[in-house]
Amino acid sequence: MAVTCLPPSFHVFFHCKGANKQNDFILFAGTNYYWHRQITKIAVDRNMEIAETIPIIENVLHITSHRNMGAAFGILQGQMWLFYIVTVIVTVGIIYYMPKLAKQNKWYGISLGVLLGGTIGNFIDRLFRNEVVDFVDVYIGSYSFPIFNVADAALTIGVIVLLVLMFVEDRKEKKEKNHESA
Repeated sequence: MAVTCLPPSFHVFFHCKGANKQNDFILFAGTNYYWHRQITKIAVDRNMEIAETIPIIENVLHITSHRNMGAAFGILQGQMWLFYIVTVIVTVGIIYYMPKLAKQNKWYGISLGVLLGGTIGNFIDRLFRNEVVDFVDVYIGSYSFPIFNVADAALTIGVIVLLVLMFVEDRKEKKEKNHESA
């Protein structure tokens, strides 16, 4: 699927000159996660009671309406001011580094775009609701994984991709350094 050019204001926002397909795709990845987050959250919020569950794959995947006033795994409950500060810092950092890192490797841009979409998705819930709507309920055997949402998945995927990229680059640099000194 071809990604059409985004409005020029997005390119200015991401310090890009003119249309750039790579930057369009990166921004598309982030906004795609954001909109999936909003659509699924609204569907759960409007159509399910809190704690109501719908099995998708019995004992594997359920949609369960849940509210979280904290971070992952329910830590830091009610510390919204901390989430606001951290989210603003992370968002500014992502916006600052995204164009620079994306020039080096498009996967940095994609992972940061996905992180940005996840960050903004949860931030909007916290800002307007003082809680996050979670609904993805996964079971691994008899273990019930903490309920999460699409934004949480985006954050996790973005961080994992970033860590893999950093690990691969580090190994590559060490290999080149060893090759040069030999």
